[in-house]
Amino acid sequence: MTRLAFSPDLDPLAVSWTGPRQPAPETCSICETAVGSADLPLVLWLGDGWCARLCEACVDRWVIVVRDT
Repeated sequence: MTRLAFSPDLDPLAVSWTGPRQPAPETCSICETAVGSADLPLVLWLGDGWCARLCEACVDRWVIVVRDT
């Protein structure tokens, strides 16, 4: 199984989560860069409705692929 995770180097408090029942933010939840309609951001939703959006640069820098064995 393969999953995505934040890099251990990322301070979890650096991610700004949008509250439940709120629309996904228009800016990156880490660097606050505007995310345009032509971008392919990663949008994360937690089971209880919290949301974070990451720009491509932050995905490249802070998201890792974990392969469970």
